[in-house]
Amino acid sequence: MGLKFLIEVQPNVRPSLFLNDKGNLRALWRNTDQKQVGLQFLGDENVQFVIFKCRLGRNRMARVAGTDTKSNIMTLIKTIGASGLLIS
Repeated sequence: MGLKFLIEVQPNVRPSLFLNDKGNLRALWRNTDQKQVGLQFLGDENVQFVIFKCRLGRNRMARVAGTDTKSNIMTLIKTIGASGLLIS
């Protein structure tokens, strides 16, 4: 499912890819500003995510984590304002 997601979304920023002990693929995008989007593809269209992003005009890092469906994850990333990590 993870590779299918990457083919569908076609990010132009290459993620770091990891295969964890349970056999799940994890994709991680980071930049030098400590912004981060991490996606772990759990199967059955479920994606576990973590997103770190600085809020404009603030010195605080927003942290969002959870599980959502593959079809909703890009909408969530765009809503939070972190799509620039995947698509510059």
